[in-house]
Amino acid sequence: LTTIVNEIKEGNTHLQTRVQSVEQRVSNIEDTHLTTDSIISDLKKQVEQLRMRTDDQENRSRRNNLCSLGFPEDVEQGNLSKFLQNVLPELLKVPTEMREIKIEWVHHSLGPKPAPGQRPRPFMVHFLCFPAKEQLLSLACDTGKLEWQESHIQVFPDLLKDLQDRRRQFLQVKKKLQGLYYPAVLRVTIDRKQKQFTSPEAVEEFLAEVKTSELGWSERG
Repeated sequence: LTTIVNEIKEGNTHLQTRVQSVEQRVSNIEDTHLTTDSIISDLKKQVEQLRMRTDDQENRSRRNNLCSLGFPEDVEQGNLSKFLQNVLPELLKVPTEMREIKIEWVHHSLGPKPAPGQRPRPFMVHFLCFPAKEQLLSLACDTGKLEWQESHIQVFPDLLKDLQDRRRQFLQVKKKLQGLYYPAVLRVTIDRKQKQFTSPEAVEEFLAEVKTSELGWSERG
């Protein structure tokens, strides 16, 4: 009987040792898991920061670009630059002294040529000078509806889809803030103090607190 009891004690001791070993391993795994979660979280933040920087650089590289949609296919007769240099000033009513538009390159958007009757491909236009591009875009906004030989023409900035989506979030508050142009981040200067908004809800709250008629401000997007 004594021998059996001793064997049971030895077995329990061995089992306890193994349980403790397993518990330690589990604890180590949990610690490693927590460390891994922290590393993954940091990496996600870094990836998001890099993505934002890349998108920012991509959008900046397009700052001299405009998209023009609505011109029929093959209307340029093989020379896109010459066609737009002749048509855009007349279409946008550019002042005579400013009609010399320098286009560095222009091409159709990527994709197969549409069949007759389908929507034509837009032109992607890169201007040599940023002010020239801004002038044309401003004239397009001021002119409103653009018609050329019974075709409805649209002119708009060349932006990444993500930035376009963020701009759309501000459509409602844009009606209340005249002159807002680049609304991914809105900065408003009031009495020499700058406020920054990253969401339309924040702008709505701000407008509720301050009467619009009392604002002496300038904004930049």
